[in-house]
Amino acid sequence: MKKIFKNLGGALMLAAALVFTSCDGFKSFIDNPVSSYLEVNPESVTLKVGEEKTLEVTTISDQPISYTSSNKDVATVDEKGVITAVSEGAAIITVSVASTDTYAAGMKQVQVKVVPAPIQTIPLTIEAKAENGAKVKLKKNDSYELKTIKYKKSTDPSWKDYKFDDEISLNKGESVSFWSNNAALGQTNEGWTYYSYFVISDECYVYGNVMSMIDDQEGATAENPKFSTDEEIGASYAFYNLFRYCTKILNHESKELVLPATKLASNCYQGMFYHCEKLTKAPELKAEKLEDYCYRSMFSYCTSLTKAPELKAETLTRYCYSSMFSGCSSLTKAPDLKAKTLASFCYSSMFSGCSSLTDAPEIAAEIVAPYCCQSMFNSCSSLTKGPVLKAKKLEEACYNAMFQFCSKLGSLTCLATDISADYCVLGWLSYAGYKAEGDKKLYVDPSMTEANWNLGSGWTVAPAVN
Repeated sequence: MKKIFKNLGGALMLAAALVFTSCDGFKSFIDNPVSSYLEVNPESVTLKVGEEKTLEVTTISDQPISYTSSNKDVATVDEKGVITAVSEGAAIITVSVASTDTYAAGMKQVQVKVVPAPIQTIPLTIEAKAENGAKVKLKKNDSYELKTIKYKKSTDPSWKDYKFDDEISLNKGESVSFWSNNAALGQTNEGWTYYSYFVISDECYVYGNVMSMIDDQEGATAENPKFSTDEEIGASYAFYNLFRYCTKILNHESKELVLPATKLASNCYQGMFYHCEKLTKAPELKAEKLEDYCYRSMFSYCTSLTKAPELKAETLTRYCYSSMFSGCSSLTKAPDLKAKTLASFCYSSMFSGCSSLTDAPEIAAEIVAPYCCQSMFNSCSSLTKGPVLKAKKLEEACYNAMFQFCSKLGSLTCLATDISADYCVLGWLSYAGYKAEGDKKLYVDPSMTEANWNLGSGWTVAPAVN
């Protein structure tokens, strides 16, 4: 904010004239003070939520400048003319100076439009939806050391230190955001896994960038975070079980939950949304570089989840997708499985218990690994046709119990020409197809029609047609 004298020559001429005029002339000036020459820049501004803008104010008045906002829920302004964007919407900032015997009152208005911040810049946020609000707290499953964790309610002016087990009360529409400079919220020691997890009493939206919880980059603070550009999870157990049994969390209508990492660490998302029964949409998963157990049981028993996210990795690791969607009984569409290189247990139980799944995803791999697809579609009771299994040489227990209890399964193609590995097709069609309509056919390479395929009851073998 600046106060500067303009038209100095005119002002001096006016003063000189007053000196040499009559008293009546001087009285006339007092009754008609000159303009305060109030100017404000900019006259309008568009800000993203969380951004600030300082107004530049020019006046020749010697009175204090005052600032007011027409809608403090959208934008606030302090005594120095700093506008802070609070939430999406519009507001008018009024800038004024009071009148004096010398200068007239001045007033200008600034139009402010606030738009949403890019979702990747928003820290992990929990917003109360329930009419009676909600209570949120972060707990540990056992005693272990973590560095700073901070929180900020939507009604708070600044970040505060969080103490585990402290309960944060939210009214409907209020939210709380979290930030931490830990590399991971979980850890393992001597065979025991330690982890932190949320407890949420009533329905809440969850959105924002989860990387705000592991913002351990040099110089990062809650006030000056760096998580929005971080795309690598460098420590194991980073978000292990973070929302486990949070049965009241919901997808927000317009604000996404962001998991931006393209490179993962072992166990990093394991069990993250286990039993989150009201989630209907999974967040986008961008990772192309996986590690062992990274997605294991991530969405297990998310019984309202209807669609799985795209999976981009082409090289898999041990247990990476194991049980990832098991028990997701509303899942109707699975992602295509693009990976060419498999690892032991990588797809084990991945879709087990997905009772609404009608079409199996394409499996691109032509080389399998031990136990890679064990129980993969077990109890998918709506599945009518299996995927084309392209591998020529099977490995130990690779398809063990793969389609067990798929009661409507009536067709499956397996192109293997070497099924000598132990347990490779053991129980893979046990109790499969007992509710299927018509013949139940296993289509195989023509050279393998007489092989022992360990068929379930009522199944017959037929040569596959290219």
